[in-house]
Amino acid sequence: MTLSGVDKFKVSTFYVIIDQVNNALKQRIKSYSFVQQRFGFLTEFDSMSDEDIKIAIERLVDNYPKDLSFEFYSEFCQFICWYKEQSKKYSRKESTGIAQHIFKLLHTNGVCTAFPNAEVIFRIYSTYHLCLLIALESVRFHSLLELRM
Repeated sequence: MTLSGVDKFKVSTFYVIIDQVNNALKQRIKSYSFVQQRFGFLTEFDSMSDEDIKIAIERLVDNYPKDLSFEFYSEFCQFICWYKEQSKKYSRKESTGIAQHIFKLLHTNGVCTAFPNAEVIFRIYSTYHLCLLIALESVRFHSLLELRM
């Protein structure tokens, strides 16, 4: 069976591109889900109950026992109060994510020693986020190279 020009294009080019986009999106969702599950409370603490925050922090401390201390929950509660007070003074640029904004506030106000676990976890989160973006861009770049060949 011979395919017409349009059908040949659909089968050999269009469907291949759609499959690659679909696979890349599935991988992206999987990667972001992991980061969200582990670090989501850092940006969503305003909408979470104290118990949910505590559970999320306990999970995080279990995953990073060498980096975080068991006192992280009480420190984070104090940190939230400090952050809410600071957010009244400093507005966040729309292009800046909340985690980046918080990390910057920690450093510009010199309170990293007051909230050492918060500083560590925002640094870990920023590293995960950056590595994830680089990896996803690399996958997209290689997919484009494959299409051109």
